[in-house]
Amino acid sequence: MIWFKPKSIRIRADSIIDLKKNTLANMEQCLRDWNRGFNNIFFLDGRVLRSFKDICGDMGITSGDELTEETLRKIWNDRLLSKAFGSNESKKGVMLEDFEHFMHQGGYLNMLQSALFDVIIKKENILSSLDGVDRRFVISVDKDKISMTESLKIKKITDLKGVVVANGSSKKPLMTAVGEYSLDFDSVSNIPRCAIKKVELEHNSKITQSFFVKRDRKIV
Repeated sequence: MIWFKPKSIRIRADSIIDLKKNTLANMEQCLRDWNRGFNNIFFLDGRVLRSFKDICGDMGITSGDELTEETLRKIWNDRLLSKAFGSNESKKGVMLEDFEHFMHQGGYLNMLQSALFDVIIKKENILSSLDGVDRRFVISVDKDKISMTESLKIKKITDLKGVVVANGSSKKPLMTAVGEYSLDFDSVSNIPRCAIKKVELEHNSKITQSFFVKRDRKIV
C-alpha cells in the first residue's frame, strides 16, 4: 500500500445519498439497531458528549440486551424531542412516530455507510464489501431541529470471496467520511423532513479515491 497526501473532497449531498432509499421499519427494528449501536451512538448536549451506553447506565441498563422499547422512547423524548419542541405535544408525537419508522440502520443511522457501500459494489460491476468500519453516530438538538452526524473510518475492503482489495488501519484508514443531517418539520406540509447538510470524504488511498472519481467532479 502506497500512502499519499490525503485528499479531502466535499460532495453534493444528492450525488451520493438517496433519501428515498430509507426503509420504513417499526419500533422492534429500531430497538435491535440501537442495541447494536450501544457503544457507538452518542448524544451531544451543548459541549457535553455522552454515549448511549452511559445514558442507559444512568437508568440501570448495563447492556443493550436490557433495553426495551419503552426505555428507548423515553430516551428519545427526554434527550431530544422535549428539548427541540418543548411543550408542543403534537410535534413531539409526530416526530416520535417518525423516529419509530426511520431511526434504524436502514434509515437515519446508516445513510452514509449504506451509500458508500452502494458506490463501491457498483463500481465497474465489482462486487466488494466494507469491513473493519469504525463508526460513530452523534445526535443532538439545534434549536428546534434534530441534528445527526455519521462519521466513518473505513479500514478494509474485501471482495465477496474474502480477498482483501485494500487494507488500512485505525491510525491510517483507507478513507474517512462524514455526513451531517438535520430533521425538522416541513414549513408547508408540517410533516417531518430529513435534509442532508454535508458529505465530506478524505481519501488516504488511491483505490478508494478511484471509486469516487466521477463524483469528485460534483464537489461544491
